[in-house]
Amino acid sequence: MFGLKQATVISTVLAPIFALLGALSAPSVAVGQESRGPEQWPLTVLIVDESGSMKHREAPQWLQQHLTADSGSGEVMYGLVAFAEKARVIDSGAGTLWPASGLADGFAGLALTNGIEDGLVAARFAWQEFGVFPDAAQHYLLVTDEDRDVVDHSLDVEELAADLRASGAVVDVMISISLRCGSKRAMGLTRSGMAYVADDAGGFTLCEGGYVHGRARVPVSEYVHLALGTGGMIW
Repeated sequence: MFGLKQATVISTVLAPIFALLGALSAPSVAVGQESRGPEQWPLTVLIVDESGSMKHREAPQWLQQHLTADSGSGEVMYGLVAFAEKARVIDSGAGTLWPASGLADGFAGLALTNGIEDGLVAARFAWQEFGVFPDAAQHYLLVTDEDRDVVDHSLDVEELAADLRASGAVVDVMISISLRCGSKRAMGLTRSGMAYVADDAGGFTLCEGGYVHGRARVPVSEYVHLALGTGGMIW
């Protein structure tokens, strides 16, 4: 999922998703302010692995380039959480929220040097930090190229997914995993088994009956359960 071809397909698929989020409603909150209006405004929280192995991966660079390029509407606001053994919010300097146009500065704050990472701890942390915006339509995107290093053994993925789902939050995950639909390699997979398969033109086709190929390692399968348990997707 971290190759250039996959990134191109993911970009094609996620572009209308980000556009849809932007079309929901304009945000009634300014960066760094707590006041909010009565209607939901779109909030996407990026939860990015900052371990050393991510330094040469294309996913963070693609996210930065794609989201910055789509910053014209200024409607979707972003949170940025970096994680390794612990998670932290990368602050915009004016608060916890970022406009797309400022995300390049946020991504520059990733350490990309750590060796232990627990994405479930990071997801829970992100939800606790950004769940304080109850009128935001919350979408979380967890990005990692590693198995989960279990830091908190008391954290149950099914309970976390249920809590997120109950709050209306949706989590997508971009992880290193093999997805298939029939004999074809898939780029993305939904809870219903709908798979996104790359075509030869830089786009994708939809394929019913997608699945995780082989036996996913337990630390990876926890991320799968987190995404599908909230109605999100695996990439």
